[in-house]
Amino acid sequence: MHVEFHVVACEEHGLSFQGTIAIMTNSARRPQDGKLVTFSIDTPSATEIASSFPLIVDVEFGPGCRLYALSNGVYSGDPEGSPGRHNTGSILAVKADGTFTPLVTELDQPTSLEFIGNAAFVVTFTGEVWRFDKLTRPPFRISK
Repeated sequence: MHVEFHVVACEEHGLSFQGTIAIMTNSARRPQDGKLVTFSIDTPSATEIASSFPLIVDVEFGPGCRLYALSNGVYSGDPEGSPGRHNTGSILAVKADGTFTPLVTELDQPTSLEFIGNAAFVVTFTGEVWRFDKLTRPPFRISK
């Protein structure tokens, strides 16, 4: 089966998979437009699962299959595609009610998030790699 997704007028970046389900970011400039959507081979239309944070550039499943997102920060303005303002990025926990909880703030233009064990690794626009330990702790369940 071949499935095509046509994206118009948004800037998709991060993509994460859990089995046959995909989670994708929409890194909109305005906070109210930034969101995470999910789709699968069985359900190719996108469903919004979380929203209202600017420049969401990555999404990852962390320990215990909890979902996390990475915001590049507050939109810096022109030209189109510019990174967020310095020191406004965040690592976010995705809550069951579709909102985000900032866990680490004031990151300088983060672009990529990865988990290895309980440690989160962030790569910045300038290529620096930062490690954050103990962002998560048991029990690993979605916060409410």
